[in-house]
Amino acid sequence: MKKILVLILILVPFFAGAQERYFEDSQSKIQKVEVLEIIKEEKSSENQKDVQQFLKVQKENGEIIQNVLNDLVKVSPGTSVYINEVVDEESAVKTYYVEEVFRLNKIIWLFVFFMAFYLLIAGKKGLRSLVALAISVFAVWLILIPALAKGYDALTVGVLVSSLILFFAIFITHKISVVSFASFLGSLISVLISTFLAYFSIYFLNISVFGLEFSSQMLELYPEMNLQNLLIATIIIGIVGILDDVAVMQAILVREFMLEDKNKSVKEVFKKAMKVGQEHTAALVNTIVLAYTAVALPMFLIIFSPNYKEQIQAGLEIDGGMIYSNEFFIVEIARSVVGSFGLILTVPLVTIISILIYKKYPPKKEGGAKHSCAHTH
Repeated sequence: MKKILVLILILVPFFAGAQERYFEDSQSKIQKVEVLEIIKEEKSSENQKDVQQFLKVQKENGEIIQNVLNDLVKVSPGTSVYINEVVDEESAVKTYYVEEVFRLNKIIWLFVFFMAFYLLIAGKKGLRSLVALAISVFAVWLILIPALAKGYDALTVGVLVSSLILFFAIFITHKISVVSFASFLGSLISVLISTFLAYFSIYFLNISVFGLEFSSQMLELYPEMNLQNLLIATIIIGIVGILDDVAVMQAILVREFMLEDKNKSVKEVFKKAMKVGQEHTAALVNTIVLAYTAVALPMFLIIFSPNYKEQIQAGLEIDGGMIYSNEFFIVEIARSVVGSFGLILTVPLVTIISILIYKKYPPKKEGGAKHSCAHTH
């Protein structure tokens, strides 16, 4: 649920800004209108599965426009859409087509629904988690993105913002305690080591990033940006949300085992906590791999489609290694490996840090905060 909430919170500001956006030049203009009527609906001549609609719409100033072409997604009367008004320079004839559907109102309702459900299940700790989540999103929008846009190094900024997100996610959700301190310290060390692994992987695998879907546009907008460092930053930020979960779980396990018997040796507590941590880690590694696979699935289908292979092999004799060496495919594997490495590394780090602290400052039953399912991934 946490990942869904992050996505919603990140998208809301974008759509909020889109409501007021106005792109205008000598030929075209984008504006928001409301669909009044579906004049005609027919199958597309290019693809019989697609449907084209011709709409009657109303501008915000009350002006009515007829025969607006919509070939994106079917809409119904009452839906708000953004239309592009294109003016032919020679004839001055205006044509209109749907550029995008207005979805801000629906995504707000989706966010409210999940937030209510989240608070119902998680209670007060869930509220603190939402506050930390909001701070994390603001850190991305108010620090990370502006800093990258101004030309600061993506890797440096990414690591700093990831550390900031970890700090607030742990200390706001779980308050100031040994559990929080051990979790943060272990996660931070894991992030730093994972950053070095990600850096090594990108260069070891000869990943240029120029073959990825965003590279050409990024180079046009930010010609001085190091795209390899940007890719590494995205990998690190992507695993932060799961690191704090497994870190807090391990710190709490150590606390509970130490409460059972404060005379247990470091080795005994470590082995016992690691046994449980291994089970948790196995499930989360699976989560990371499936999450990256799900995001990249459309591109995987393109890479492994018969038509794609035929186009690449046209007139050439190549083996399957060329297909499997596709940069996009390799990048997703690198993401999964680095993310899993960081997750696995966090378990022993937090475990040993927690044991060492609790050996010096034994835990007390009345002082420990209980772990809650509010901390989700």
